[in-house]
Amino acid sequence: MVAVDDLIVESQIAAVEANCQAQGIEFERVDDRRFRVLLLARNGDRYQLEVECKGFSVEPAAFHWRNPDTGTLDDLADTPAPFNFFHDSGRICAPWNRLASMTGGPHTEWERSAWQHDSHTQGTTTLAAMVLLIKRELQSASYLGRRT
Repeated sequence: MVAVDDLIVESQIAAVEANCQAQGIEFERVDDRRFRVLLLARNGDRYQLEVECKGFSVEPAAFHWRNPDTGTLDDLADTPAPFNFFHDSGRICAPWNRLASMTGGPHTEWERSAWQHDSHTQGTTTLAAMVLLIKRELQSASYLGRRT
């Protein structure tokens, strides 16, 4: 029997894949709970995200920056320079990113189980919306380049 959580994650990841296909974004399904996207910044910088969806939607997904050449996760050299919700810790600072509220994240006080109701979420509650929001920020005039 398929669990409701599995159906939710499957439909959410399928929506990300459909959006990526429509917008020419590279998408890779890693397994039933993880996917990767390759996003371009306005200056051509390339950023790969690996998104872990274990526990979604009870808990937020975990958005990792990934080096596509080495497979290394969350190295500061593979993150954008800090601006907006791209935090100087290297984490995406939003309630919908589990890493923001974990040890080492900028907001350990955030309640992960209540992430969908946090005002900082600003209505971003689907994986597809999260990926598109990150893409928008990377292509915005505020983008400062890759962290040096």
